[in-house]
Amino acid sequence: MTFSEAMRKCSQVCAKYESQLGYSDGEMLYELSNELINMAFLLGISDGYISATELNIINRTFNVMLDYNLLAKSYGLDSTSESSFLQRVPRSILEISRAEKSTYMNGKCFLSDTRMIYNAFKIFGNIMITSGGGSALKFTGMLHKHFLNLCLEYIFAVEDRDDLEAYLDGGNAAPRRNDERFMPKPKPGPYAVMPDSRGASFSGPYDEDVKDTGIEENTPQTRERIRLKNDYDRSAIHEVDREKSGESGISRILEEVDQLIGLGGVKKEVHDMVNLLIIQNMRTRSGLKTPAISRHLVFTGNPGTGKTTVARYIARIYKELGILEKGHMIETDRAGLVSGYMGQTAEKVSQVCEKAMGGVLFIDEAYTLAKDSHEADFGQEAIETLLKIMEDKRDSFVVIVAGYTNEMEHFLDSNPGLRSRFSKYIEFEDYSTEDLLKIFKQYCGEKDYTLAEGTDEKICRRIDQLREEGGEAFGNARSIRNYFEEAISNQANRLIRTSGMGGAVDRTELMTIREEDL
Repeated sequence: MTFSEAMRKCSQVCAKYESQLGYSDGEMLYELSNELINMAFLLGISDGYISATELNIINRTFNVMLDYNLLAKSYGLDSTSESSFLQRVPRSILEISRAEKSTYMNGKCFLSDTRMIYNAFKIFGNIMITSGGGSALKFTGMLHKHFLNLCLEYIFAVEDRDDLEAYLDGGNAAPRRNDERFMPKPKPGPYAVMPDSRGASFSGPYDEDVKDTGIEENTPQTRERIRLKNDYDRSAIHEVDREKSGESGISRILEEVDQLIGLGGVKKEVHDMVNLLIIQNMRTRSGLKTPAISRHLVFTGNPGTGKTTVARYIARIYKELGILEKGHMIETDRAGLVSGYMGQTAEKVSQVCEKAMGGVLFIDEAYTLAKDSHEADFGQEAIETLLKIMEDKRDSFVVIVAGYTNEMEHFLDSNPGLRSRFSKYIEFEDYSTEDLLKIFKQYCGEKDYTLAEGTDEKICRRIDQLREEGGEAFGNARSIRNYFEEAISNQANRLIRTSGMGGAVDRTELMTIREEDL
């Protein structure tokens, strides 16, 4: 059975029951069409975007003119939560099954009309899944099967029950008949075209390619198989959803970035960059032109402002987006790239870049490569070799260069082709005193230390003193780490003085940093 044939029979089923269910002429078939579009859109968007082919299937099959924005506005983007359309039995099956069941005066029966509606969801879902020539995500197929299993499980329950009303009112079938999500009867939506209830033509261009596989029989073995499969799909879908939407993947990495202390401007730049890359991926998959943008980055700012930490997150982000194969990071500096002998620098740079393939090459204090101009310095040779590899292997790895703001400007001007290789510049500002206090406390928490009450003010005064003494050489978080190590060394000396070399020390005292330690 093709989808056109299935919908012609569904049109007859809807006309048969619509007056009994309180619908006007053609309204029920219209509601079914909206539900089919709803299912198709959520299946299409489940891999992160809906392709032009998938949109074309929906529009040509139902004789509508819908774009992504209208579909998202009408049906939302939720495929996996409990309130999602794909996680519930559709209204058309709920209503027609009850109306059809009532004609049998209770007792066991076979709901052939309801199963025809079910068949329409089955066939059109298969059309959407196979539209990409086999490239649909396994997750999309799981969603569709889970949705069909929910529907079939419900149909079996209605067919088997003698006391259907009591059964439904007791919440023993999903969803309950008085569930507010299904009541009252919705009005026709504003976007789909009302089909002709006397026999609309749903002659989608892909209709002839997908045949129905039959209607499952209501046997104990089939019911048990559906139940077990439904339980498995529900857990698997929610596990994949967690991976896709926050417990891993891009969302999880961005959450980790957002939890970093300070760095407000840096966090915004990272979010902006991720948004651009995601949209570029969607445009590419949809067959749209995408401007070429270099993925290499420049990080500027003073030492200890989180440049290396953020670079590691960038490597993970690029891996999640499919830009990098491995997502690891190789850290180096001038000493790791420049040799003291003619011809060895190029070889050294090539070896380091080879290690970074599939990931990120992070060059700290990159400006030191351009600090001298005399013949004996091979920094320029390192830059020229690096530029050539960045061009030859531009899709294989990403380079992030970092250093002081003013010195990095000199570095980028040291070679005519250097500045154009980098698309984004991210400035890392110095941490405030309050942020550095939080970092100090973070070190304490990570190493099982606690601060005695009333020590915050003294720590802040010491941070300001360190900043003033260090001047341009102040290392921000790096200096605070040194200060923390100083404090725990002072604590150790104090405890030995008070308890003696072999004396016992209370656990609380072992953990507590007091004012005199600071």
